[in-house]
Amino acid sequence: MSILQAIYQFLFGPLELLFEVIYGVAFHIVDGNAGAAVIPLSLCLNFLLLPLYSRADAIQREERERERLMSPGIDHIKKVFKGDERYMMLQAYYRLHSYKPVYALRSSLPLLLEIPFFVAAFHFLSNLADFRDTPFGPLANLAAPDGLLKLGGLSINLLPILMTAVNLVSSRIYAKDLSRKDKLQLYGMALIFLVLLYRSPSGLVFYWTLNNVFSLFKNIVYTAKNKRAVACSLMSGLGLAFLAYVFLVNRTRSFGAMLVLLLGILFQFPTLRCLIWRKRGIRRDAQAEEPNGKLSPVFLFGCLFLAVLTGVLIPSSVVKVSPAEFVVPTEYYSPLRYVLSAFLLSAGTFLLWFPLFYYLAGDRARRITEAGICVLSVCAIVDYMFFGTDLGNLSPMLQYDIPFHYSLKECLLNLGALTLCSAAVLLLWRKKERMMQAVLPILILAVAVMSVCNIAGIRSELPQIKKLVEQENGDKASFTLSRNGKNVIVFMLDRSISSYVPYLFQEKPELAAQFDGFTWYPNTLSFGYSTMTASPALFGGYEYTPEELNKRSSEALADKHNEALRVLPLLFSRAGYEVTVCDPPFAGYTLIPDLSIFDGYEGIKAYNTENGQFYAQNEILSGRQEVWNRNFFCYSIMKCSPLAVQSGLYQGGQYFNTQNLESVLHRTQFTTDKSQAQGIDDAFMNSYAVLCALPEMTKISAGSQNTFLMIKNETTHDPMLLKEPEYEPAMFIDNTVYDAEHEDRFVFEDRVMMMDTPYQMKHYQSNMAAYLQLGKWFDVLREQGVYDNTRIILVSDHGFALEQFEDMKFGEREGERTEHNPEDAMGYNPLLLVKDFDSKGFRLDDQFMTNADTPTLALAGLLKSPVNPFSGKAVTDEAKNAGEYHVFYTDVTDPWLNNGNTFLPGRWYALKGQNIFDMSAWSSLGYY
Repeated sequence: MSILQAIYQFLFGPLELLFEVIYGVAFHIVDGNAGAAVIPLSLCLNFLLLPLYSRADAIQREERERERLMSPGIDHIKKVFKGDERYMMLQAYYRLHSYKPVYALRSSLPLLLEIPFFVAAFHFLSNLADFRDTPFGPLANLAAPDGLLKLGGLSINLLPILMTAVNLVSSRIYAKDLSRKDKLQLYGMALIFLVLLYRSPSGLVFYWTLNNVFSLFKNIVYTAKNKRAVACSLMSGLGLAFLAYVFLVNRTRSFGAMLVLLLGILFQFPTLRCLIWRKRGIRRDAQAEEPNGKLSPVFLFGCLFLAVLTGVLIPSSVVKVSPAEFVVPTEYYSPLRYVLSAFLLSAGTFLLWFPLFYYLAGDRARRITEAGICVLSVCAIVDYMFFGTDLGNLSPMLQYDIPFHYSLKECLLNLGALTLCSAAVLLLWRKKERMMQAVLPILILAVAVMSVCNIAGIRSELPQIKKLVEQENGDKASFTLSRNGKNVIVFMLDRSISSYVPYLFQEKPELAAQFDGFTWYPNTLSFGYSTMTASPALFGGYEYTPEELNKRSSEALADKHNEALRVLPLLFSRAGYEVTVCDPPFAGYTLIPDLSIFDGYEGIKAYNTENGQFYAQNEILSGRQEVWNRNFFCYSIMKCSPLAVQSGLYQGGQYFNTQNLESVLHRTQFTTDKSQAQGIDDAFMNSYAVLCALPEMTKISAGSQNTFLMIKNETTHDPMLLKEPEYEPAMFIDNTVYDAEHEDRFVFEDRVMMMDTPYQMKHYQSNMAAYLQLGKWFDVLREQGVYDNTRIILVSDHGFALEQFEDMKFGEREGERTEHNPEDAMGYNPLLLVKDFDSKGFRLDDQFMTNADTPTLALAGLLKSPVNPFSGKAVTDEAKNAGEYHVFYTDVTDPWLNNGNTFLPGRWYALKGQNIFDMSAWSSLGYY
C-alpha cells in the first residue's frame, strides 16, 4: 500500500463506506433500480450532514462578521504603518480581538467539508457497476454522460447545465447579504463544478444535482422569516412524495415499501407539531449553541478504543488463526497490510470524522455524544467477546460456511445484556465521569496488548509462509504414466461424500462407462472427522489412526503426520517407482503444504497445484486484496453490533459491497437459495482448475517404468453452486427450473436424500463436478493406452455431517454446542472407489472397509510384505478385523491450533461390528 493509498483510505475510505451502505439499503428499497436509489442516497446523506453543514455555515457567518468588524481597524493600520511596524501593530490588534490569521480559513469551512464528500462521491458513483448500461428516465446510461441534446453532430450534456443552474440560484439566495467577493467565490465554485462534472457519468451528475436541489431548499429555509414553518412545509411535502410513491408507484408490501411509508408518515410530524404549538401559542426559537472548543477526554478515549478494537484487534484475531490463508502463494504480501488497511478505515471513522462532528456540535449535542461513545464502546466489546462467538468456519473471504441466524431468545438475551451494560455506563458517566476517564484507558490498554500479541503471532509465522510461497514458484506440476509399466494412483478427494455415488450415477448414467473397472465400497469407515485427524491413516495405514497417534504421546503430531504422508512415496520410491506427490494435505502442519518434508528422499517429485498454478492468479490477487482492504473493518463492525442486526450487516458475506461487487463476484459466491447464486468462489476454482488440467498434467511414457502418483484435491471440500445440468461454474446461477423438473434425482431405490439447504446442494453439485472431470480424465487415459495398466484409488479422508439421511443419524448433538452433528454417520463415511489392473465393469461391494486400507490396496501384489520404513511394522489391514472401531470428532480442525503431541480433547465414538449403517452399533465413548 502506497502512502497516497493510505491517505485515501484514512480520509475518504469511511465516507465511501457510508455511501455504499446507504446506497445498498436504498437499492433494496427501490427493488434494484440504480437510478432511483440515488434519490434516497442523496436525501439520507444530506439529512445526516445537515447539522454539520449548519454548524459550518454558522461558523462561516461568525467569521465573516468578525472580519467585517475588524476590517476598519486593519485597513487603518495598513494605511498608516509600513514594514515591521505594520506587522507588530497587526499582531497586537489581532491579540486584542482574540484573533489569529489562520481563523480566516473558517470562512471556507463549508467548502472544505464539501471537498472530501465530493471526492468520495465521485470515486464511488463513477465506478458503480450498477450504473453500467442502466437507463433511468430520459438518461440512457447512468455510467455515461447524458448527451440529451443533439445539435447536428454535437452532443450536449444537459444535466450538468441544469445542476449548475440550480447551484447558481441557490448561491444567489444564500449570498444575498454577502460581499461582492463572497458572491463571486460562490458563483465561481458553481462554474468549477460544471467543468469538473460536465463529462462525468450521468448517475454522478444526477446525484450532485439532487444535492444542489437540497441545498436550494436549505437556503430558502435559512433566509425565510419563519424558518420553522418553511422547514415544516418542505418536510411535509417530501413526506407526501414518499406516500405518493408507495400508493401510486410501488404498491407492494415489501420491507422497502413499508419503510418508505413509515418515513412518509414521520415527515408529517414536524408540521403537526408546528400547528399544535401555534394553536397553543407556544413559540420556540432555536438558538445555536456555542461549542467550548475543547475535546472531552472521555470522548477521545472512546473513539481511540473503538478504532483499536475494530481496526486492529478483531482483524488481527482473524488473521492470526491462519495467516497463510491471507497470502496469495504466487506473490507474497504480508497479511498485516490488511490489518493496517482496516485500521486506516477505523481511524478515519473514529479518530477523524467522529471528532470533526463532535467539534462542530453544540454543548448539549456534545454531552449526548460523549454518553453515546461510552455506551458504544462497552457494548461493542461485550458483543464481540461474549455473543455470536460460535458461528462456524470463517473462510478467507470472511464468509461463514453456513449462513447464521440468531433465535429470538438469543437476540432478547443479547438486548437485555446490552441494556444493563448501557444503564451501568450511563450511571457511571453521570455520577462519576472521572471514573469513566480511568476505565476507558484500561480498556484501550487491554485491546492494544491483545492486538500486539496477535500481530507478534502473525509475524512469527511469516518467515515460514514466505518460504512455502517461494516453493510455489517452481516448475509447473506434471506426472508420468507409462504404457508398459504398472501405474498406481492414490487420489484423495477431500471430504467427498460416499453416499452421493448412486445418486450421481443415476443422474449422469454416462459416469458408469467412464468409471468402468471401479468398485464402490459404501460400507467404509473413517477414523476421524477432519483432514487433520483422518488423513494420516489414509496415507499411512492403521498405525496412524487418531487413537494410535495419541498413544505416541512423546512425539509431535506434526512429525507423526509428516511421517504418514511419506510412507507410500518412500515405499514405492525404494521399489524403483517414479514417484510424484501433489498437494500433500497439511504437510509440515501448514496450510500451504511444506514440500520440504520430502527433501533428502531421492526419486520423489513434489508439487503444490491448488494455489493458483492452473487458475488466473493475478485476478485472484487483486480481487482478494480489494475484499480484504475493505471487509475486515466491515466484519469488525458486524461482530461489535447487536445480534439482531448482525445478519443484516453481514449480507451473506457481502457487507454492502456495491462499489467493487463485480470484482468480489470473481472471488466469492453469494447464494440466494439452493437454486440461485451469483459469483465464483476462487477457493473452489483453484482446485477445480486442477481437475480440468489433469490431461495437461499427464505425461505418457512408452517405456516400462513403474509410476506412483499421490494427489489430493479440494474441489469437494470448498463447494459452490454450479450451473445445471453441466455442473460447471458460472457468474450467475439460476437452476430453479432444472431443480423443479428433476426433484426425483434425489430418490434412489426409495431412499430419499434431503436437499433442503444451499450448503447441501453445493456439496452435491461439487461432487458431481469432480466426478465429471475425473471421468473426462479417465477417457484420456483410455485414449493414451494407460487406463488398464493403472490402479486407481479414489478415496476421501472423511465424509461430512450434512444430515441428509435420517437413517444415518445415530443421535443428535450431545452436550455443548458443536459446529456439526457429531452423531451423523455421514461424517465418518468416506468415499472409497477402487479400480484394479485390467478390471472391468462398475461394481458395488458391501464388505466392511476403512480408508486406512488405502496403503494395503495400493501395494497389493506389487511389493512383497511391505514394511513401514519408519516403524518397521508390516503394512497390513489386519486391524480391520478388530470388531470395535473408535472414531474421533473435534471442532478444532486446524493443525496450527491443534499442534501438540496429542490431539486436544474431543468426542469419541465406537462402532461395534462391521456395519456403519447399523445405527444401534454406534455409541458414545465420551469427551476426552
